[in-house]
Amino acid sequence: MSRKFFQEHWEPRMIPFVDLEVKPYLPAKAVLRLPAEDEVSEDGFGYFHDMWLIGNVSRAEADQMVEEDRHLLSLVSESANTPIEFEAIASALENGDPENLPAGFSQRSPDSEIATILEEADDIEPVLGCLEIGVAGLIYALNSIGGMTAASCRGHSSDQAWSDHPVVFLACEPDLAEWLVPFVRDAGCGFGDASSRGPLVTIYAPSVRNTVELARLIMARWDDHPPRRTRDTGAPAVDSGQEPLW
Repeated sequence: MSRKFFQEHWEPRMIPFVDLEVKPYLPAKAVLRLPAEDEVSEDGFGYFHDMWLIGNVSRAEADQMVEEDRHLLSLVSESANTPIEFEAIASALENGDPENLPAGFSQRSPDSEIATILEEADDIEPVLGCLEIGVAGLIYALNSIGGMTAASCRGHSSDQAWSDHPVVFLACEPDLAEWLVPFVRDAGCGFGDASSRGPLVTIYAPSVRNTVELARLIMARWDDHPPRRTRDTGAPAVDSGQEPLW
């Protein structure tokens, strides 16, 4: 993990952490390829439901999303005193719903930028394009370098959550997977095998602190150590209401 970066650039107040084993190497049985055309629908791929295809992402779009994600995570971490408050504030921002804020938040933080964002929520697009804080930047970074993401979760502590830690499901070619290995390691993230869902691996982490750092590393190294991209990445992102990319 790039502890020097965290210490010099960002000391978050409260970000939930899950104690888990991190394996920063590609699984031996990983299926590394992009999905075929018939494996993708308007709901995405990998047998997930209620998802959408992000599609091609430009460098500028990825840079903007990575920065916005990091900024929102910083706002949440500075405003939360407990993991429960972190979840409530993050959910309020993601859903544009001030009712999700912890009790007494407005009185405690009357000048918070979070309150301003929520006041404008009805007039602007949802923050992070309906993706979750802490993984949105990584999703855009991975799609911008030639990968395809199928699903993600920032991790939740509720009984209904399908992951208690941050995870992103990724399809990519072997060259790109190998390119990612040192950055995944340095960010404190790991790889998991998701081949039961198709040509997918997971990138997971104990905390969104790690996934935000991985997104930063990917974008920072794009210029001096570019990946070999196997699909065009210059087109705008697409949502589930548009045709697949092929």
